Amino acid sequence: MGLLIINKKEARFNFIEKIKKGSIFVVLTDTIYGLSCVFDNFDSLNRIKKIKRIENHRPFIILVSDFFMLKKYFNVSVSQEKLLKKIWGKNERPTSVILDAKDYICNQLKLDKKIGVAVRLPKRNFLIKIIKLLGKPLVSTSCNITGEKFLNNIKDIGCFFKTNIDQPDIILKLEGERPGKRPSKLIDLRDFKNIKIIRD
Repeated sequence: MGLLIINKKEARFNFIEKIKKGSIFVVLTDTIYGLSCVFDNFDSLNRIKKIKRIENHRPFIILVSDFFMLKKYFNVSVSQEKLLKKIWGKNERPTSVILDAKDYICNQLKLDKKIGVAVRLPKRNFLIKIIKLLGKPLVSTSCNITGEKFLNNIKDIGCFFKTNIDQPDIILKLEGERPGKRPSKLIDLRDFKNIKIIRD
């Protein structure tokens, strides 16, 4: 399928149906450009793995639209929720957290529950709106070949995928928005008494 490059101002979210049906898209997250698709489309997940040339069981980050969606798919204690509301506050650095995922999401992602699943509530309203319109979480992973430098310039991303056999379906071009230089912070919150920083 050829690349469909959509300008944010022109989009009006008419691409949502394509994503519901399994389209893979590139979008600027809170930090860097990411490859995303709905979390429960196994074929799309496999296509992302093929694009990135990653191992079968390498975990993705789950993006949710709010705490209601978070608790639908993850086991969250009162103490964890209280801390997450602070961590995911407006002025805090983008942070993904590893939580105890419910069986359904582990089965969908073909993950060992013991590994844990990373999740984040995005700060960008555009991304939150996409998730709300879909009514289900997204998976997200950095836009690059595994082990190589992040593709973090929209022109580089377009050129790379035009010459790559394995490619996403949609690139969402968000004019006026600049990516960061590094991915989100990652912490493990499963043992609340022994919180671990996995990536600073």
